[in-house]
Amino acid sequence: ADRQPEFSQIDIEMSFVEEDDIRRLNEGMLREIWKTFRGTEVKEIPTYTYNDVMNRFGSDKPDLRNPIEIRDCGEIVKGVPFKVFSDTLERGGVVRGIGVPTKDDVSRSMIDKWTQVSKDNHAKGLVWIKKDAEGYQSPANKFLDQTILKGLYERLCPEGHGVALIVADDFKNAASALGALRNTVGAQFNLIDTKVDKFCWVVDFP
Repeated sequence: ADRQPEFSQIDIEMSFVEEDDIRRLNEGMLREIWKTFRGTEVKEIPTYTYNDVMNRFGSDKPDLRNPIEIRDCGEIVKGVPFKVFSDTLERGGVVRGIGVPTKDDVSRSMIDKWTQVSKDNHAKGLVWIKKDAEGYQSPANKFLDQTILKGLYERLCPEGHGVALIVADDFKNAASALGALRNTVGAQFNLIDTKVDKFCWVVDFP
């Protein structure tokens, strides 16, 4: 009578066990629950370190159904005259980004919304790069030559289309902003298959 029915938990009490024992027990239970109530088989559950998921997905609870991954661009922009990038790297920060995998034209208002998402999640701003018949277009055009813009674009949009979104900040803020952008873009462009479930273990938290 003193429990709220909409919440439930399983409390496991065990002695003389290792971390792998707990994970193995929970995986078995999870597979049985999903088979019984969802009618689906849970395949092998991958294990990632905290550092790995923060680097690749910007979150310690990543949605693995989303194919977008964060990529580092520091080597490409090292020493460039664009202070937003060079100063950030000099003080130990990062320059990282994601690619928006769309063949459709992306409006300025949409980019403004993505910029606001990044700012709402601790980034100071957002640098974008688009490709058109005249080359690579970006608010950083007057600071970065076409070779640098091309390198950044190809790093984040290897398919040759879409929009590159880049954040320059300390690692924590960049991860927060790009993780939020990854979720926003994934939902906006229907990249997430909500009919499937993908699990993972995240270990070695700081």
